[in-house]
Amino acid sequence: MNNPLVSVLMVSYNHEEHILYALNSVLNQTYKDIQILIADNYSADNSIAIIEKWISDNKIECIFIKHDKNLGVCKAINELIKMAKGEYICIFSSDDYFMPDRIEKQVKIFESLPAETGIIYGDIHVIDNNNNIIESSFYKPFYETMPPSGDIFKYFLINNPINALGLMLRSKVFEKTGYYDENLLFEDYDMHMRLARDFKYQYHNDIVGAYRRHKGQFSDIYCTDPDKYTLVLKTNFSTYLKHINYSEYRPILIKRIIGVFIEMIKLNKLTWREKARYSFIMLKAEHNMLNLLIYFLCLTNLIYFAYRCYRLRYWQSKNIGAL
Repeated sequence: MNNPLVSVLMVSYNHEEHILYALNSVLNQTYKDIQILIADNYSADNSIAIIEKWISDNKIECIFIKHDKNLGVCKAINELIKMAKGEYICIFSSDDYFMPDRIEKQVKIFESLPAETGIIYGDIHVIDNNNNIIESSFYKPFYETMPPSGDIFKYFLINNPINALGLMLRSKVFEKTGYYDENLLFEDYDMHMRLARDFKYQYHNDIVGAYRRHKGQFSDIYCTDPDKYTLVLKTNFSTYLKHINYSEYRPILIKRIIGVFIEMIKLNKLTWREKARYSFIMLKAEHNMLNLLIYFLCLTNLIYFAYRCYRLRYWQSKNIGAL
């Protein structure tokens, strides 16, 4: 009896120290019906040579694409998805790794689930550069009980509660949801929100991989620098705006959009044109006096001054109340 083919997609970028560990974790899977696809995003280190030697030494049938420039994660993943032949897909980075029975377990779970379940995900370890376990469970710090299953769209209105490493997806989900948005800074938040509208998720309580936490990751680079964090907020603004027509969650989405915009004003990194454009988008999404006032303040370039005055008055009232 033939097992369903699973396509494993890896995007490689400057992970020469860890990439062999990642590759071998796929090679050593107990499940053998696997298609391996790798895209290197113009690594400046020795990653390409390591991958090529690994393919040659192990006589691996593998699709390996070497880009002559960094296309970004979204474009690289989309390229691999379009070439994937598997019924199921796993996507991971070249500095993480799989547990040996990860694919076998997840295929078995998927085969018992209805078609409306498009995504399953398991727990993962968090490790350091030396493969030491920092946290035995990625999800335990975030959830008092089990991570969510079923219709989980509402969870993405708070944050992105899922690590992509533990995911397995039906390849057909992309036929309905579409591919990753290549105009966004980062890929997974937007894709999860789109998937969650069309398909159900299923969590299973198995450790399926190890996620490496080290300096120089996205959170270090983009969430600590005001200029770069503004780019994160722009992506979040665009992501929430895509779902503004979801009537059940529209009031929450509008609040999230306004909240992101105010955070951008707080950082004071937007140009006048950007302030006017974002405020006009908000006014179009929800016609009310607050958004009209914000749009006027942006057109007159007084929005940051107004924000500072509001914050000063707010903190003064808090201090007076405390006294």
